Amino acid sequence: MRCIALLSITIVDAATAADTKIEQTLRDLDAQWSAAAEPKPRQDGLVYSDDAIVMPPNASAARTKEAIRKLWQDLIASPGFVISWKATKIEVAKSGDLACLSGTYEFCDE
Repeated sequence: MRCIALLSITIVDAATAADTKIEQTLRDLDAQWSAAAEPKPRQDGLVYSDDAIVMPPNASAARTKEAIRKLWQDLIASPGFVISWKATKIEVAKSGDLACLSGTYEFCDE
């Protein structure tokens, strides 16, 4: 019985370590994506997936690469445009194939 209890604890610790590694990888990727927007945004660094969706405040979601590029072009063209963000919460599905990042962002458009 002691071996089974010890094995259970080890499995839980291993799962926690894997979750932590996934979360750190996501934080690192998100930070790289935010850095691609500074100081002069590079559009190709901001559009990274065929299934990406950008949901700007008070506007319709951009659901295609073309729509996302247009959104960024319009933002970049604004004088004084600055944007950055940081993930503050990451939730990873138990399967490990889906995650949701939320956080804060700063946006200036003078």
